[in-house]
Amino acid sequence: MIMNQGSVIYEMNIFKTKEIMFVFLNFVIMIFSIVFLFFQAFIYRFIILLFKPQKYPSIFSSFFL
Repeated sequence: MIMNQGSVIYEMNIFKTKEIMFVFLNFVIMIFSIVFLFFQAFIYRFIILLFKPQKYPSIFSSFFL
């Protein structure tokens, strides 16, 4: 009798079907997209603060002058 070692891995796998795996992957991609969008907005605000016009000087640009 030949033992199938792949069945042990399959029994411990939380993704029993392909649909569950696709839903999980879509959820992970959605979470990473939201995190990236928040991070991108933070970077843009930091760059705008860094190179503000001198009428309202920012802390960063006044430090280098």
